Amino acid sequence: MVARPFCVRIMSLIVLLTVLPVGAQNLAQPASKAAQRPAPGKPPSGNVQQPGRQTGATRSTPLRFKSPAIRKLLESAARPHGGLPEMTPLVGIDLSVSPFLTTPPTYAAGSNPRGVALADFNSDGRQDIIVAADPPMLLLGNGDGTFQTGTPLSTLGSAPTAVAVADFNHDGALDLAFSTFNSVVVFLGNGNGTFGAGVTLPAGGSQIVAGDFNNDGMADLILATGNGLSVFLGNGNGTFQAAKTSVAAALFMAIADFNNDGRLDLATTDGSSSLTILLGGGDGTFSASGVYFTPVLQNLQALAVADFNHDGSPDVAMPDGEVFLGNGNGTLRAPGVSR
Repeated sequence: MVARPFCVRIMSLIVLLTVLPVGAQNLAQPASKAAQRPAPGKPPSGNVQQPGRQTGATRSTPLRFKSPAIRKLLESAARPHGGLPEMTPLVGIDLSVSPFLTTPPTYAAGSNPRGVALADFNSDGRQDIIVAADPPMLLLGNGDGTFQTGTPLSTLGSAPTAVAVADFNHDGALDLAFSTFNSVVVFLGNGNGTFGAGVTLPAGGSQIVAGDFNNDGMADLILATGNGLSVFLGNGNGTFQAAKTSVAAALFMAIADFNNDGRLDLATTDGSSSLTILLGGGDGTFSASGVYFTPVLQNLQALAVADFNHDGSPDVAMPDGEVFLGNGNGTLRAPGVSR
């Protein structure tokens, strides 16, 4: 019998130990009670992970692994090099007993997907997925975490860069707006997972978002063009007014009310080094309240907004892991800076 190379055994062990913290519940250190407790009067968010990283923690009891596969790897790796047997003990072991070793389902989603959105497009109470791909793809949800095979929508003429979801014509059915580098295409939903013919708006850009930016109860669109913003105010019937343009360093955007005045604001990035907060005037116009820079040039092609420290003010997370905490007045403070 010829033993398999020692490096194969060690690499297998390293790979398994690397992914252990993701799914092994018996290995996770609990967060402190302060980290687990939400702010007074504020329910915990169901989809925001609670902070709770521990440093310098020690363990008084030995680790016990539920997976037979991991136990076999640890036992064989602990033997002297010369006594390593062939890795036959793994044959026949059901690796599915370790949930972090299972393979998630994958779905065909068109060519060059650039963004996704979750919503109930066929009015069955289940979350569906729309993918900004070429062509756009709709994956209807089964309600158990799986999705049906994707259905392509009409082609857009060029590959989409982003997708926004809202009810643009007030019929109770969700509609879609795709941005491309050449145009914006709006599809009105029928409420059953199908959509009407696309209507094109004459502007193109890198990202699109939907919201009520002039407080008239109708959904509007904002497009980041690279040279600034194009704001399309909705008429409430699926059509839009001519674009209002403004100069801003905006390639990617997220929406929130950063100064608690009841008007929607924007957090934008220039795609490389800067983060800008644009305060909404309540009439579809915006003005900059502050510009913040990351330490080095980066690929800032995304950002996320949420209340990460439970103080009631929206914060901004960047792709490199930096979090700019909001002060509630339209300004942010740099990572590591206290009030």
